[in-house]
Amino acid sequence: MTIALIDIYNGALGKLGVERIAVIDEDSDQRIALDDQYTQSLEAVLEAFPWKFATKRVALAADVTAPIFPEDMYRFIIPDDCVRILSVWNGVTNDIEWDEEEGFVITDQDTFYIRYTSNGIAVTDFSKLFRETLEYKLAAQVALPLKQNRGVMETMVTLFQQKLIQAQTIDSTKRSKRKASQKSSWLSSRGSARIKPAKVLYD
Repeated sequence: MTIALIDIYNGALGKLGVERIAVIDEDSDQRIALDDQYTQSLEAVLEAFPWKFATKRVALAADVTAPIFPEDMYRFIIPDDCVRILSVWNGVTNDIEWDEEEGFVITDQDTFYIRYTSNGIAVTDFSKLFRETLEYKLAAQVALPLKQNRGVMETMVTLFQQKLIQAQTIDSTKRSKRKASQKSSWLSSRGSARIKPAKVLYD
């Protein structure tokens, strides 16, 4: 099933028990309230957890203008779609010093890679859990103007937080299984020098 923005809007409205919208540009209080809160809610949910479907890896482009100070530093341009930098790498190690300033990475490294959360992902590529989490976040944001009920808003906030905990639990379980699988693979291949565990770059 292909998901569109109207499905996310109606998912949020359904959680509130509010009448759904028929078209995405409908002239209604529901649509206007959701439009006002969507971008802010999307950014907040993306930033709250390292969602796999929204993760990108890129080598940053060096800026022609070096930092004024300190000396011997480099400045790299952070992509416009970057919501949150998850990890960094210089081609050899991720044990490096860096800072983020006004859309740039400042570092003493002359090569800089990042793994980051992007807000440039199409709605059709949202994971099911992310979509549900976003719907609860939207519902919490529009509960007061649409329901005039603080209790409903607080319930939506709680359910949103529970969805984030669910995402963290699932991610932790997958990581544990992956590590166990890699360890098992290494143990079973000790007799062959040609077989090595998979290398994960700046995870």
